[in-house]
Amino acid sequence: MENVLEMTVGEAKDLIRNNLVKGSKCPCCNQKVALNKSTLSYKHAKLLEAMSEQGNDWIHLATDLPRSVVPTNYATLKYWGLIMPKVKDENDDKPASGYWKLTMTGRLFVEGEMTAPKDVYFFNNTKIGQSKKEVTFNQAIKKRFSYSEIMAR
Repeated sequence: MENVLEMTVGEAKDLIRNNLVKGSKCPCCNQKVALNKSTLSYKHAKLLEAMSEQGNDWIHLATDLPRSVVPTNYATLKYWGLIMPKVKDENDDKPASGYWKLTMTGRLFVEGEMTAPKDVYFFNNTKIGQSKKEVTFNQAIKKRFSYSEIMAR
């Protein structure tokens, strides 16, 4: 790799773009840059189920639901369009951070009215793509974490 001081921004972007799947270090900030993949899991399905039982209200995931149903990567569900974060209203003094809502797509998924991609791919907080394989809510909620399956990848 050439010296970062001799590299243009365009060349740096090309380097990152060409190595996005396998990952690389950013020549500007030295941080790891990679395309992220998230698979719709049992824990995701349990959270969606719990949120659907709460109705259509905003839910503060850290306080309104048991910790056992909130996976650490719950925010990735936004890439499927199944949940959405509350946006701060500048005319309202109430905080928005931590509040999430099941979308109509999320509700239809939980009710078995539609399928969702098994995997989504995202980079820099933006959805880049999705798998062609679709799953139902019932398939997702029955599929428990398998250490051996993860290690076989």
